Amino acid sequence: MKKTLGLFGLIFMLIANIFSEEFVRMPIHYSLIGESDGIKVEIVLDNFIPNYGKYLSNPSDPSSPFTKNYLQDNLLSFINSFDFSIVNNSAKNITLSAVLDSLIVATSEYQIEYKLLNTNPEYPQRFIKKAKTKINVPSPYTFATFLSATQDTDKAMAISTILVTFDQLLQSTRLKTVDIKEFQTKIDKLQTWINEKSLLYGDYYILSENIDIPLVFSIFIEEK
Repeated sequence: MKKTLGLFGLIFMLIANIFSEEFVRMPIHYSLIGESDGIKVEIVLDNFIPNYGKYLSNPSDPSSPFTKNYLQDNLLSFINSFDFSIVNNSAKNITLSAVLDSLIVATSEYQIEYKLLNTNPEYPQRFIKKAKTKINVPSPYTFATFLSATQDTDKAMAISTILVTFDQLLQSTRLKTVDIKEFQTKIDKLQTWINEKSLLYGDYYILSENIDIPLVFSIFIEEK
């Protein structure tokens, strides 16, 4: 009798998961931002978050564990490029160098340095005052990284892994929080905590101008 009840329980759980609706992800955006000496920069991190809903063990619960297919089906999310925006609000033209300037994204465990030589469009050499530009910065990692079984594998996965964790938490919180102002307050508290603990941050350094711009984590909700 106990075995029969156990079998029915298992079947019920499987049916419940099959018919449970996938949660609708709220458009929450993540970036690293900073400003110094009139130079304002932003790294948009949204590309590192895959459409993970269908890989949840319970598609209606964004905080539920992932199925075994999640990692193998989302390798591109770990080695994605990102948009890097620069605004020159200073009172002078500045000189940039794709070879000498430094762009780093870091987690509490890893530091990842991005190369500016292969950006699209090209990383500018002369950046005049009041100018704005947006370039796409490629990942320093490739598929071979995942086959090599080295520390680079963990580094390549670090940004996506931590962002998805944050997003799962916020999406789950949103489902339980009706009031948007209350939800925004919780976002602000999480953002402050992430920055205090240096869980995800960065740095942009312009060598010729000796301008160092620390980048802090930012979360915002898309306005409709």
